[in-house]
Order: sequence, then structure tokens, then C-alpha cells
Amino acid sequence: AETKANNLTLISILSGGVIGDNVELDQPERPGMSLLLGEVPEGAELDIFEYSNAAESDNININNNNDENSKKNVLKLLDDRFDSCLAFCDPWAPAENILKEHLQQPGRVVAGGISCPYLADQPSLAINDRCLAQGSMMGVGFSGSFGLQTMVAQGCRPVGICHTITACEENIVTELDHKPAMEVLQELVDMASSEEQDQIEAGLLCGVAKASSNS
Repeated sequence: AETKANNLTLISILSGGVIGDNVELDQPERPGMSLLLGEVPEGAELDIFEYSNAAESDNININNNNDENSKKNVLKLLDDRFDSCLAFCDPWAPAENILKEHLQQPGRVVAGGISCPYLADQPSLAINDRCLAQGSMMGVGFSGSFGLQTMVAQGCRPVGICHTITACEENIVTELDHKPAMEVLQELVDMASSEEQDQIEAGLLCGVAKASSNS
């Protein structure tokens, strides 16, 4: 939210996940709300920006000729004024194309996420009481004495080598590289460093490697 001259601007994002205090809500039948509040320090500047490509869609009838919402002006706004920003978009917005040039500048930080509409035609972004059309992006830009630092809250890194699934029963892997899967995993644990062993004990995830061009 943004406060200027006692006016409050509220930006809203429909999503699912952890809403705070280890409470996770992913089911649409269990509504919840997470509210982020903060104080703007002296010497800082923030502003709200938005972009919509809804006018390019034949099945959405809105007037989107406002230059302030054009991709060109959003890029100029980001590059000229903001060192970092919180950006939110719906799954149909061209966020990568808009933010790619902004991120090429050293020191730029972009955080945020993608909304999670329950239905394809359901608005999932809003500024105050105005819902944004499908294909929209909005956010808050920061400059001056205020900036963002990012960290990985959840993530993975590879341990060991890639294996080939040679036998399975539905979703249960029984063989890796023609050897019992549990035997291969035990070998992995035995060869791992003490730090990696602690991480494996906390939870082991499986990723699918991209096939090479000559395979």
C-alpha cells in the first residue's frame, strides 16, 4: 500500500500459500488474508505502477489507451526512478518482457510473484476497488533510501549424479540404473558431505533432468 497526502492506495493479489505464522491456505474454499504494512523512511520514494495488455485481446472489451499504462512508459518509469520494485502479475501478463531490460542494470532488485486465480476469467489483481483485466501487471517501485534485498526461502540444489529410472510401479520408483532405488539412495547418503547428509535427512526431493540433444 502507498500513503500520500493522507490518501491510501491498496494493491491486492489473489494467491495461495503461507499467509503467516506457519498457516498455509491453498484451498479456495478456505479464504484468508495476509496484510503487509510498512513505514517509508525519510529520503525514500515509492510509487505504484501498472501495465495491461488487455487491449491486445479480442475477448476483453476495455479502453486501454492510457499512455501511463503502456509498456513503454512502465519501462521508462522503472528505469528512470526505481532501483528496486515489488512486481505482481497474473499468469497471462508479459512480465518477463517488461522486466527483462530493467533487470539488466547492475544492482536492480525485483521481487514479487504471480497471482493464482481460481478460474481463468477471474480477476486476480486489484488497485483499491478496481480489478485489473486479464494480462495485467502491477507493483510498487522503490528508490532513494529504501531498497530491497532478496533471499531464498525455499530452494534445492543437486546432490550426487543423475540417475535413470529403470523400473517403477505407478508413481513409486523401484529401480535406478537397474539397481534397487533404496540401495542407490543409501550410496548417495554415504558419499555425501555432512552438510548434505543433514539436508537429505530434512527432506529429499527429486528433479527431472533435461535430456541432452544427443540422447
